[in-house]
Amino acid sequence: MSFAGMSRQQTLGRDLLVVALVLDLFAVNDEKFMDMFVAPGAIDILQNEQQSLHKRQKILHSCLKEFKTVARTL
Repeated sequence: MSFAGMSRQQTLGRDLLVVALVLDLFAVNDEKFMDMFVAPGAIDILQNEQQSLHKRQKILHSCLKEFKTVARTL
């Protein structure tokens, strides 16, 4: 059935359904909205990876400082 063949009541029902869907998707806070599109546990995995990379960055920075110190003394 095409939209042209729909009755006024069917069109109104369809319009109300669209409004309800839009409200469900967009009338929420950012955290709830993102939860709809993120796999469970993905945020924890990314946060753990970020912490791991931050620790590695600190270690590499420490190595760089030590290397510079050794280079100056030579």
